[in-house]
Amino acid sequence: MLTPRRIMTCQGFLVLFLTIGCATSSGRDQLMLPEGHPAVTSEAASGFRDTRAEAYASYMYGLMLAEEGRDQEAIGFLQMAAQLDTSSPEILDQLMRIYASGGNQAEAQQAAERILQLDPQWVDAHVLLGQIYLDTDRPVEAMNHLEIALELAPEQTNIVFLLADALERTGNIDRAITALEELTHSQDHEAIAHYYIARLHLRSGDIVGALDSLSRAIELNPSFIKGVGELGGQLETEGRTKDVIEFYTGYLKRDPGQTSIREFLARTLVKEMRYDEARQQIGIIRNEDPDDTGAMLLLGLVEAHDGNYDRALELFTRVRQVAPDNFDMVLQIGMLQRQLEMYPEAISTFKDAALMAPERYEPLLNLSVVYEATDDIDKAIESARSALALAADRSSIRTYLAQLLMKVDQFSQAEEVLREGLVKNPDDTSLLYQLAINHDRSGNFDLAVEVLRKVIEIDPEHYDALNYLGYSWAEKGINLDEALVLVKKALEIRPDAAYITDSLGWVYYRLGRYEEALEHLIAAGEKMEDDPTVLEHIGDTYDKLGREDLAVKYWSQALQADPDNANVMEKLRDKGAIETAP
Repeated sequence: MLTPRRIMTCQGFLVLFLTIGCATSSGRDQLMLPEGHPAVTSEAASGFRDTRAEAYASYMYGLMLAEEGRDQEAIGFLQMAAQLDTSSPEILDQLMRIYASGGNQAEAQQAAERILQLDPQWVDAHVLLGQIYLDTDRPVEAMNHLEIALELAPEQTNIVFLLADALERTGNIDRAITALEELTHSQDHEAIAHYYIARLHLRSGDIVGALDSLSRAIELNPSFIKGVGELGGQLETEGRTKDVIEFYTGYLKRDPGQTSIREFLARTLVKEMRYDEARQQIGIIRNEDPDDTGAMLLLGLVEAHDGNYDRALELFTRVRQVAPDNFDMVLQIGMLQRQLEMYPEAISTFKDAALMAPERYEPLLNLSVVYEATDDIDKAIESARSALALAADRSSIRTYLAQLLMKVDQFSQAEEVLREGLVKNPDDTSLLYQLAINHDRSGNFDLAVEVLRKVIEIDPEHYDALNYLGYSWAEKGINLDEALVLVKKALEIRPDAAYITDSLGWVYYRLGRYEEALEHLIAAGEKMEDDPTVLEHIGDTYDKLGREDLAVKYWSQALQADPDNANVMEKLRDKGAIETAP
């Protein structure tokens, strides 16, 4: 929109342009341009001597080029015009617009700032600077420019939305709501204003206010029903799951027939593992439509959680028949088949999923897990490498691939995979921890200790690193006092971890504190009933306490759990009890 100031300036240009005779031009080819301009012949340029007229000619030619989409050429003409007439905000305004539309933010900002030096009331320059400052997370500066712009052009509704955004970012929620409420009186913007007001109410924790505003938005424009899911998703992203559930529940009290909202609620309840409540909401949906695919998918997830894998697979298969191209559904079916140890079927399903979405790593990673379960390590490694190629930043895939390589004693390749990740993220403790294990298993224990100490330095509460280092020292019978400190700290962080309880018992054993050792080892054994290492440790401790009968009992159980354990077999043979061992 041209302000009166802009119109006067343009008129002044036009009068001057006509005065010098350019009105006789019949087209762009006859337009007289500044001397030295790349589009002007020397013969045409020789008649031009008025700088302001030259500026206007270049300006007009730049506008024509811009209209044709030839922005780079237009910029050249407009820049020359700005050099020839340094007092014209109109020329800079056009440059600002072209820069902004082309994503050249720095140049657009510079042009806007020069405009405001010439005319502090140039609305579009204030608006553009406000947008740029919002984009660069400088809301206070954005707010300053947008408030000026709104005062100069109160009829421009886009400024209100930008200002509300700036106010929200600075924590001025009430002022943002007040600004948007002005638009609720505008027929053209009433619905969208109510929607954004609802979003602001949610941000401030006012669920009731949000519901009121959102209901009004939907009443005015039914398409805003999807806004319920968008706002719920926003809350979920912020980790406000309780508010999400309250929001959806509140909406359903107002309009119980909104199946899509009930599905949003059921999905959130499933994510929060509130399965009984989710099942109730799903039941209401299916009473109205037994073939609702979204409800069947959610019910399948609930059934899978309850251990009803066959029922879950049946539901997922029905959904796939209705929506065969649903990638997420195919992936879920494959994961259930894997859970049910239907390995050939799972392999086929994951291959289908990989073809459906070649950019997704999940099918390939799941294929790798299935191949590992069927002892096809070569294919497992190949699939894991393919998954990593699609998601190189995912440390979990990188560490899993390293573990597979370690299984076949490819320690140097495992180290290479881990170090590739550490180049970008040198303090990634998951990669470092796996690297330490790789060093240990390849016979470089001192190097493993060095890396484990680095992990603990980065994350003093990394209980696995604390436990691994403490247990490793106990196994070697060295640094036992420090080992005790490390494992105790690990157990304080994870008191429910039976394997750490076993480690603490084993440190006590190495220290010769057998009664304390037995107490912790028995506690670990109650949670890890068939673990051969724990059973062997208990047997060793009973042996030290002179209870050979119990030592033989637990060693025998350890051998039953791991028939290839030559060490346990030798202990039973020494006691003359090999006959009683399985």
